[in-house]
Amino acid sequence: MARLEELESEVRGMAMDVDQQMSQQIAAAVPEGDFSERALDRLARSLNKIRQVFGAEPIPDINTDMDMLPEDMARTLMMLQQISDDARLKIDLDLDNLMDDQGLTILAGKVDAMLEDRNLMLFLQQERPGTEPEAEEMPMEETVEMAAEPMAEADMDALMMERM
Repeated sequence: MARLEELESEVRGMAMDVDQQMSQQIAAAVPEGDFSERALDRLARSLNKIRQVFGAEPIPDINTDMDMLPEDMARTLMMLQQISDDARLKIDLDLDNLMDDQGLTILAGKVDAMLEDRNLMLFLQQERPGTEPEAEEMPMEETVEMAAEPMAEADMDALMMERM
């Protein structure tokens, strides 16, 4: 039992390390610029629509001007870009050139367009690779009866030879 608790603690530590590394990578990739409260809030509303599709918590209202995107916005945008690439959509969110309110407005429009893209919605509804489809129950046509007595070795050999 102690070993199980030790492993559990180790796994939690590893998960925390991965989360921290992800946060550092996202922080390094978060666009910086001069963003107004109004433009950030407009983008947050667009992102919340798509986050709702995934059952994710909404991004809270933005109440101040900022010089960099909040991490949850950046994570959502990176996820959307990856989904767009996976679905082979020709939508480039172009986060590298995001520097001002005009860029945020264009970005919000692209996010809204993604929500209306039928191919994207079909892609999201498809079964993901690595997941197993639900097994269909097949009706049993025959009932196999087990022999009450063990089979003699000679009979077993004959049966095996028949099947070869």
